[in-house]
Amino acid sequence: MMRYFLSFWILFSSSVFAQSSLEQADQAFERGQYTDAIEQWQQAVEQQTQIEQIQTLSKIATAYQKIGMHREVFQVLQQAYELAEKIEDKALQVNLVIQLSDAWLTIGDAAEALKLVQISEKVARDMKDPELLAKVLNNSGNVYAVYESYFDAVDLYSEALGLLKTVDNPELEAKILLNQVKAMIEVSPTNEVLNTFQQAWAALQNLEPNQHQFHSLIAIAMHARGFANDPELTLEQLKQVLAISGNAFQTALKLANQLKQSRLQSIAYGRFAQLYVDQGQIESAQQLNRQALFFAKQNDMPDLLYLWQWQQGVLLDLEGKLDQAIAAYRRATDTLQPIQYNLDVGLRTNTTTFNELVRPVYYELAGLLLKKADLAPTEQEKQDLLLKARDMVEHLKVAELQNYFQEECVANLQDRTRSIDEVMDNTAILYPIPLADRLSLLISTEGKIHLVNVDATKDDIDAEALNLRILLQTRPNNRFLYPAQKLYNWLIRPIESILQEHDIDTLVVVPDGRLRMIPLTTLHDGEKFLIEKVAMAITPGLNLVDPHSIDWQNSDVLLVGLSDAVQDYPPLPSVVKELHTIKDITGSDSLIINKDYSIESFRNALQSKEYSVIHLATHGEFSSDPEHTYLLTYEDKLTMNKLQDVIGLGKFRDKPVELLTLSACRTAVGDEKAALGLAGVAVKAGARSAIATLWFVDDEATALAIMHFYRLLNTESGLTKAKALQKVQKKLISQDRYWHPSYWGPFLLIGNWL
Repeated sequence: MMRYFLSFWILFSSSVFAQSSLEQADQAFERGQYTDAIEQWQQAVEQQTQIEQIQTLSKIATAYQKIGMHREVFQVLQQAYELAEKIEDKALQVNLVIQLSDAWLTIGDAAEALKLVQISEKVARDMKDPELLAKVLNNSGNVYAVYESYFDAVDLYSEALGLLKTVDNPELEAKILLNQVKAMIEVSPTNEVLNTFQQAWAALQNLEPNQHQFHSLIAIAMHARGFANDPELTLEQLKQVLAISGNAFQTALKLANQLKQSRLQSIAYGRFAQLYVDQGQIESAQQLNRQALFFAKQNDMPDLLYLWQWQQGVLLDLEGKLDQAIAAYRRATDTLQPIQYNLDVGLRTNTTTFNELVRPVYYELAGLLLKKADLAPTEQEKQDLLLKARDMVEHLKVAELQNYFQEECVANLQDRTRSIDEVMDNTAILYPIPLADRLSLLISTEGKIHLVNVDATKDDIDAEALNLRILLQTRPNNRFLYPAQKLYNWLIRPIESILQEHDIDTLVVVPDGRLRMIPLTTLHDGEKFLIEKVAMAITPGLNLVDPHSIDWQNSDVLLVGLSDAVQDYPPLPSVVKELHTIKDITGSDSLIINKDYSIESFRNALQSKEYSVIHLATHGEFSSDPEHTYLLTYEDKLTMNKLQDVIGLGKFRDKPVELLTLSACRTAVGDEKAALGLAGVAVKAGARSAIATLWFVDDEATALAIMHFYRLLNTESGLTKAKALQKVQKKLISQDRYWHPSYWGPFLLIGNWL
C-alpha cells in the first residue's frame, strides 16, 4: 500500500511540476521572455503525453522563431512532426506543416513554403475541418503575397474568412483580415481596402488584451501608415486611414503600459513617433522617441535600441542639427555592429532584412558625413570626413558579405589585408555612394580623396543599371548604348578631369547595389567604351590580400574543366582546346577534365601541390542563395562552402591562390545578392583575385579571350592582370563579329588587379 501511495505521489508531483512549468513558460512567453519560456517548456516536455509534447514543441519553435534562431525552429518542428506521424494525427501534422511553411517564409525561402502549403491544403480540404482549412488558406495567402500574386492571396484570405463564419476564433479572424488588408493595398480599389481596414479594426477590438492583440494593433497601424501615402486617396479617405493608424497606435501604447512590458512599450512609443514624423510634427516625434529609447535601454534590447537611435538621428537631421544627428547615427551603428550578423526579424518580403534594417543606417550616416565634408573649413578636415564616410560604407560592405555567406570568414580575412590606397601607381579608386537624394562619387588618387556630387538618386542608378544589364545580353541591337551612356554621364564624366590630371590608366571600382550586376567596362562616352580608355577591376571592398604581381616563372597552374553535357547543362566543346592551349602557354602539368573531374580529385590535386593559379572551365551559377551558388563538377556541384573547404582559405598554405579563373559562369539578372556572391567569390575562396563572367558567353569567344589573357600575362613582363584583360577586351571590340559587349563585357576582374 505504501509503495502504491509513493508511486502515486511521485506521478502526482511530476504532473503538478509539469503543469507549473507550463504555466510559468506561458507567462514568460507573454512577457516576451522567450529564452525563459523555452527552458521551462523543455523541462515540462519530459513529463507529457505524446500529444502534449507535440503542442509544447510547437510553442518552443514559435519562441525560437521570435528570437531568430531558425535552425532550432526547423529541428524542433521536425521532432514534433515525427511524433505526429507516429500517432497518426493528421490535424496535428497539418498544423505543423503550416508552422514549417511559415518558418520557410521567415528565412525568405518562398519556394519551399509553397511546396508545403500545397500539400497541407490538399489534406485539409479532405478533412472537412473549416477552422483548420482557414489556417491553411491564410498560410497559402501569405506565400502567394510573397510571390506578389496579390489577387490569388486576396481570394485565399476571402475563402478563409468565409469558413470562419461557423467557427469562433477571433484571433485567427483578425490575423487573416490584417493579411488581407496588406495584400489588397497592392491591387484592390481604395473603397474596398478601406472597408477591409474597418473590418480588421473592428475585429481587433474583440481580442483579449495580450501580446497578440498588441502586435496586431501595431500591424494595422503600420499598414494604415503606409496606405496613407496612396495618391488616389481623397481627403476624406486619408482622414479615415490616419484615424485608424492613430487610434491603433494609441490603443497599442495603452495596452503596452497596462501589460507593463518594456519591450512592448519601446515598440509602441517608437512606432508611434514615426506617425508624427510623417505629419511633420518633429517635436512630438522626439518626445515619443525618447520614451522608446528609455525602455529599450532599461532592459538591454539592442535590436530595438539601434532603431530608435537611428530614428533620433533622422529627427535631428530634419531639425538641421547636423553634428547631433551624426552623433546619434554613430550610437546606432555602435549598437548595431555586434548584432547585425544575427539580426533577423522575419520580414516576409522579397527584400532582405539586411537591406531594410542595416544598410540604410550606414549609408545615411555616410551621407551626413559627406554633407559635413562639403562644409569643412580646411582641406585636412574635409579629407578626414571623407575618409570617415568611406570607412563607414566599408564596414557595411564587410557586414554585407558576412550576411550573404552567413559566416565570419570575411571578417577573419581582414587580418591579412592591406588597403588598396597603398598601391596607387597611375591607379584611381572609384567609390560610388548612391544615396536617396544624390550620387556621391569618392575618387582616391595618390593618397587624396576627391568628392563629386551628381544629381542622380539611388533609384535612378538602380533602374538604369538593371536596364543596361538586360539590354547587354540582347545581341541583335544596340539599344544598350542609351543606358550605357547615361550611366557614363553619371559615374565617369564628372570625374574625367581628375583621371586625366593624374594620368590614370587603371580604374578600380567598389560597386554597390545594382551596379554590381553590370560590367562597368561597357559604359560608353558616345564614341568609345570605358574599357578602351582605362583598364578596370572591381572589388567588394577596399581591402585586398597583400596585392602583388604573379611570378609566372615560379607558378604552378591547375587546369580543371568540363566539356561534356552533364546534369542538364549543355556541352562546352571549346573547353578542351582552351585547357590544352593554356597548358602549353603556362607549362602546367596538372590537368583534370570531364569524368576525372570530381570534388575529390580537385581536393586531392590541391593537397598535393600549392598552386598559384586555378583555372576552372565549367558551368557556374550565382544566385541569391549561397547554397545554390555553385560550380559544376562531372557528377556533383561545388558550392561556395565546398570551394572554401577545398581551397582552404590559405590556412594551411605558405602562399595563397593568386588567381582563380571561372570561365563559364552566369549570374541571375536583377538579383543584387547573386551579384554580391560573384563579387565575393575571391574572398570566399581565399584567392587574391578572380576572373569570372556575369553571364554565359559564347563558348568560342570565351576560349579565345581566356587563352589570349594567359598568353599576354606569360609573354609581356610587368603586365598587370587588369591591363591584360583590357587588351583582350579591346582586341574583341576591334573585330566586327565580337564588337557587341555581350561577347566581351561579362568578363570581370575581381580583387587584386596587379
